[in-house]
Amino acid sequence: MSNKHAGKRRDARRYDVQMIQDFLGQLLLELRLQHYETLKLQRSLKSTDDFDSAMRVVEDEPPEIADRVYAYRGRRQTTLITAYTFDGRNATKAESMTVMREVVKEILECREAQIGHLEALQKLFVEAIGCSMLPYGLDEDGEEIGPRRVHNVREILDRAQEKPAN
Repeated sequence: MSNKHAGKRRDARRYDVQMIQDFLGQLLLELRLQHYETLKLQRSLKSTDDFDSAMRVVEDEPPEIADRVYAYRGRRQTTLITAYTFDGRNATKAESMTVMREVVKEILECREAQIGHLEALQKLFVEAIGCSMLPYGLDEDGEEIGPRRVHNVREILDRAQEKPAN
């Protein structure tokens, strides 16, 4: 299968693999850190009706994850996910606690799903990064040159026959 666009730009630059790895690593760590902080806040909000004591728990961070996140932020000079705050002006502390409990629950559900999706894609990211470091273009016949995974039919059939039937 020929691709008329493959290899046309000889001066095209390859992806900065280290930057991509840093981006994905930082994103997953920031999600985990925010999930940890939000889970801690949720537990605190459930355990007390005292707004001020519930908020004190937010000040503690897990040192290992936080250190790794801050290292990425220092190296790349960016953060990848938004922080959230609550503006309790014109609301009572009880109203603020009620709203915070609901919003925190939604944030946790969202972040848990995002972490799961990102973790599920890790093998794909490894494959894509590996492929991005290999040459790509057209050969003398105009056929694409690039990463390929060859599935040997005979080997697959032989392996299938070796497996015991249940």
